[in-house]
Order: sequence, then C-alpha cells, then structure tokens
Amino acid sequence: MQRVLQDEAQRLAEDSFFERPTKLETVQGMILLAAYSEKTWFSIALILRTALDSGLEKSLDTLLSQEKVPRSSLSATMADRQLVWQTRTWLISFTLELDVASGTGRKSRIAEVDVTKLRAFLDYPLSLPADMRTVSIIEIHQLRGHSRVIIENAATIPDIISSELPAIMTRLQIWWTTWDEIHDQNGFHAGAFQRSSLKSMLHYARIFVFCISLARIQRLQPAYANSNPDTIDENVMNLWQSLVTTIMDQLGYLINESSYRYQLTWAPTYPALTIAFVTTFALRVARWCPSLIDQSLLLDRAEKICDFLKQPPYPDIHRTVSIFVNYARALIASQRRQETNDNADMPEQQSGDDRSSSTSYRETADDNANSLLVNPPPPVEAGSNSHDNEGGNRGPTMQSATTTAIKDANIIPTLSNDVPRPPLSRLPEMMEVPNWATMSNSIADSFGLFEEGQNDIFDFLHTMPSIPQ
Repeated sequence: MQRVLQDEAQRLAEDSFFERPTKLETVQGMILLAAYSEKTWFSIALILRTALDSGLEKSLDTLLSQEKVPRSSLSATMADRQLVWQTRTWLISFTLELDVASGTGRKSRIAEVDVTKLRAFLDYPLSLPADMRTVSIIEIHQLRGHSRVIIENAATIPDIISSELPAIMTRLQIWWTTWDEIHDQNGFHAGAFQRSSLKSMLHYARIFVFCISLARIQRLQPAYANSNPDTIDENVMNLWQSLVTTIMDQLGYLINESSYRYQLTWAPTYPALTIAFVTTFALRVARWCPSLIDQSLLLDRAEKICDFLKQPPYPDIHRTVSIFVNYARALIASQRRQETNDNADMPEQQSGDDRSSSTSYRETADDNANSLLVNPPPPVEAGSNSHDNEGGNRGPTMQSATTTAIKDANIIPTLSNDVPRPPLSRLPEMMEVPNWATMSNSIADSFGLFEEGQNDIFDFLHTMPSIPQ
C-alpha cells in the first residue's frame, strides 16, 4: 500500500511540473513527496507556487466569511467539505515550509497568517483534533520570527541579555502552557506524541533564540567573535551555558520520550533534520569550548540519536550525523590524550591548581546557566509508553486555555540509563572527516542543503576560533 501511494504521489507531482494543476490532490501528492524527501527545501518552492496558483491561500478567508456555517459534519455540503480540505492543504503547505526553514536555521519566505483566523478555524464545525497541531506549529514559528526581529534590532548587549531575552522566553513558555492545556482538554494524554512534540518544539525555539542572540552579540561587539572562551564576558558566557543546557535537555528529551521516538519510524523528514542539526551543532560547540559541555555524555547522546536516524527514511541524514559523531569521538580522545601528556609534564602543585580552577569555572557556569531559562517545562513522565495519536473529545479549543499563567517546572533530569560511553582510544587511521575542520562551512552545507546567499542560524559558530588539531 505504501508503494502504491508513493507511486500515485509521484505521478501527480510529475504531471504538475509543466502544466497548471487542476486538482487539489496534485498539491497533496507534492506535499507527501517533499515531506519524505531528504533534500526537500527546493521542492517546497514548487509546492507553494502551485498552491498559490490554485488559489489555496484564499481558502481560509473564504471559509471564515461564510454566511451559512454548517452546524456539524452531518449537515455540511460537499462544497463545505471541499473548502475545509483546501484550507487544511494550504495550512499544511505553509507548515511544511516553516518546519524545513526553521529546522535548517533559515528564514521563511511566506507572509504571516493572522493568529486570530487560525484559532477561529479550530472552532469551525468540520475542523479536526489534528488541526490543533498544525495551528500550534504555525504560531510557534511566527513567534520565533518575531523574536528574531526583536533581537536583531536590539541596540546593546545588556538590552538583549537583561530585557529582550527574558521577555521572549516568557512568551515561549506561555505558548507551551496554552497549547499543552488545549491538547489536554481535547483528550490527549500526557504521553501522547502531540503533547511531547510541543515540548520538543519549545526546546528548539529556545535554542533558536539563544543562537540568534549570540550572533547578534557578535555583530554588536565583534571582539567576542574572536575571543578565547576564557576571556568572554561573564554574562555572555552564561548565555552560552544556557544554550548548552537547553541543547542537552533537548537531546535527553528526544532519547527518553518514547512517543517521540516511536513516530520517527513514519514521520516526515523535517523532525529528523531538526534533530540532526541540533546534534551536529552541539558537537561543534564541544570542539570550540570543551569546558561548556560534558563531552562524554554528549557523545553518548549523539550516538543514540544516530541509532534513531538509522532507520528509514533517513539514510543520508544518518550518514552525515555519524561522520560528525565518529570524528568528534576520535578528536576528543586525541585531545584528552594530549592534555594527559601535558599534565604529566607539569609540576604537581601547578596541575592541582589548574584542576581546581577548571572545576570552579564549570560549577559557576552551571549555577548561572538557568538564569535565562524562564520556567522550563516539567520533567518527562516515566513509564509513559502509549502512542495514541488523537483524542476522542474535541472539547473547548481556545477560550478555556490559560494564556497568562506560567507553570513552575524544573529542567529535565538525566535518566539513570544515560551513561556516558568511553571515547575511542585513538584516532583511526582511515576516517571520513566532516567539513568542520576549519569551521568555515555551514551545517546546511554538510547535509547538502546549501543555498547561495542564505545562512542558517548556526553559522555564527564558524567565526569562533577552532581548537588546534
């Protein structure tokens, strides 16, 4: 059946390349092909052009302006149903572009949709529980877009760290609280994929904001871009530590959340691509400043992420991440061996002082890491293994959700089975080396997603000094 559907989607897409599509199913077939392609960025442009030429972008306004709204699905006409299908197809096309753009750290090229209209669509009698996820995704993407504009327009570094960043983190927390309650009220249990994916999106949004903040700080004060980590201002270094803490939380959450791992077996490409980008970025940070990250724990989590990406349909993504992981493990082992040799050549008292200083620095950084994280989401619930996809009761959508209260919560703990593996004993003689050797290439380029003139949000790291080989 999967092969039949894939062949049909392929035929519909091919028929649309050189002539104007006349059927809604053509756009839907193109969406399926793009969603499950490992290099989907350029095909999305064709989907959006096809959707626009078919007038799908007008379907939401048309639906909401109906004078006679059906009371239920039983009283709906075929025209009503067709309009809902068109609206849903357009929103999914919109979501696909936003997901791939954000997962690869790029800017979306689509104009924003009015959030009020999106939420009104959820109250339409023919909307489905699955539409809540689509709307919540669009909202978080647009919220991140607003955050990017705010940070890039900030005039000073204190404005970013003390004013704008805490306000943005609060808005992100409100988004998660609101949509988690909405899903709960509509019958989605705490371990459902819909709710676990909300938490994953929150983590990634924080990573996104920290990255654009650090990139903006580099532009405001270029000295930071070429400084040794030990000489960077304490507030900026705390921002780096907050970024690293969030990345490790994200990786730990992906590993420990069963419903999210389960959906990777049939999920489209962009969740895997987002995970791959975060993982490879973390490895680059570990190379730039080893004291920021527990390298053994990071490598262990990165290897587990590789195992998840090994299953179809992500062979190329898995291969790229595995190259980074294997090279990082060998490189870190080589660095540690060099540090051991250096310490052996130093007087015992001096070596002890250095160890004490390093420990003190890391403890101070850990104490300050959470100062920029505003009420992170609650920890993972142990034993949540159900994979239910939809709630049976739609219930209230937006009116009953709390939109101002922010729940108290703790950073997600590291579970007992997350035991670091020892690094490789030596650098293998034959090893494929990733293109990060000079920190001069973007992560997008590593995954074959390079597009001239458009950088990803992770690119700011390559201006940092690389650790000597």
